[in-house]
Amino acid sequence: MKSKFFDHNLLPLKNFSFNVILYGFGYFIQKLISLTLIFILVREINIESFGLYDLFMTIIMLVYLLISFGQDTAIARFINENKDNLNIKKVISESFALQSAMIFMISIIGYFLVNFNKYFNYDQNIKIIINNVLLLTPFYFFVNFSLNILKWRFKIFQYNILLIASILFILILILFLSLNDNLTLNKIFYTYIIVYFILSIYSYFLIKEYLILSFKFEFIFKLLKFGYPFGIISIVVALSALFERYFILYFLDYEKLGLYSFSVKISFIVHLFVHSFHMGWGPTAYSKFNEKDFDLFFNLIFKIYVIISLSILSLLTFFSEYLILFIGGVNYIETRNLIFPICLSFVLLGLIEILGIGIIIAKKTIYSLYSYFFYFITLIVLMYYFIKFYDILGI
Repeated sequence: MKSKFFDHNLLPLKNFSFNVILYGFGYFIQKLISLTLIFILVREINIESFGLYDLFMTIIMLVYLLISFGQDTAIARFINENKDNLNIKKVISESFALQSAMIFMISIIGYFLVNFNKYFNYDQNIKIIINNVLLLTPFYFFVNFSLNILKWRFKIFQYNILLIASILFILILILFLSLNDNLTLNKIFYTYIIVYFILSIYSYFLIKEYLILSFKFEFIFKLLKFGYPFGIISIVVALSALFERYFILYFLDYEKLGLYSFSVKISFIVHLFVHSFHMGWGPTAYSKFNEKDFDLFFNLIFKIYVIISLSILSLLTFFSEYLILFIGGVNYIETRNLIFPICLSFVLLGLIEILGIGIIIAKKTIYSLYSYFFYFITLIVLMYYFIKFYDILGI
C-alpha cells in the first residue's frame, strides 16, 4: 500500500508543495509587511484609534464578501471543469458583471443608510468609517477579484506582485506620513483609497484578457446556485468578526476594542501558515480530485496540516509575551492571554476548510451552509454571555 501510494501521489504532493511555497511566499511577505505596518501604527496612534482602524478593515472585508457572495469559489470550480478558453472568459466576465451590480446596490443603500439615518449621528466615528469604506469598496473589490482570477489561472508571479504591492505601497505612504506629519485615522483611510485606486488600474491590465462583453449570461445562474451557500458562509464568518467588535463596544469601550484588535493581528502569524497551506491545497485539490488514490493523498495532507499547525501554535503561545512587547510595547501586554484561544480558532477554521473540500467537489454546498448557521448562532449566544463575566477574554 505504501509503495502504491507514493507511486500515484508523489507528483500531486510535489505540485501541492510547489503551490504552497509559491502562493505562500506572496502571502508570507504580505503579512510580514502587515506586521511592520502594525508596528508603526501602534506607536503613532492610540489604542482607541487602532481599534477603529481594525473596525474599518473588518467592515471593508464584510462589504467585499457581500459583493463577491461566494463567487470566488464558484469561479474556481467552473473554470477548472471548463477547458474551452471562451467558456472560461464567459464564466469570469459574467461573475464580474454580477458582482459589479452588487457594488452599485450596496453603495447606494450604504450611502443613504449612513447619511440619512439618525442612528449614525450619535457616533461620528462609525459614520466616518463607513463613508470611507464606501469610497474604497469598488477599488478594493477589483483588486481582490483580480487576485482571485490570477490565483485560479496559476499566474503566480503576477499574483504575488499584486498581493505584495497592495500592502507595501500602504506601508510606504504611512511611513512617509508618520515621519513628516501627524498620522491620523483619516489619513490612514485616504492612503488605502489612493493605493487601491492605483492598483485597480494595474489589475485591469493583468486580467483584461479574461474579460469579454456578453449579454447571453450562460453561466450566471449556475454560478449563483453554486456560490450562494459559500457567499452566505463568508458573510456569516465576517459578521462573526463584526459582532465580536460590536459586543466589545457595547459592553466595554474603544480601548478594549484596540487591545482585542491587536491580539488578532498578532495571532495572524498562525493564520499565515493556515492560509498559505490552504492556498496550495485549493488549486491542487481542484486539479487532482478526479485522479486515482486522491483519498490517500487527502489523508496525507490532513496529517501534515495537523502536525505543523499544532507545532506553530505551541511555539507562538510560548513566545507570545515577548512578541507582544516587541511589536506593541507594554501598553498591549494585557493581550497575552488572548493569543492562544485566537490562534487555536484559526487552526480549527483551517481544518474545516481542508475537510470541506469534499463538499465543494460534490457540489453539495448547502451542507456547509447548515453547519455555519449553527456555528454563528452558537457563537453569538456564547459571546453575549461570556463577555459580561470575562471581559474581552469572553470573546
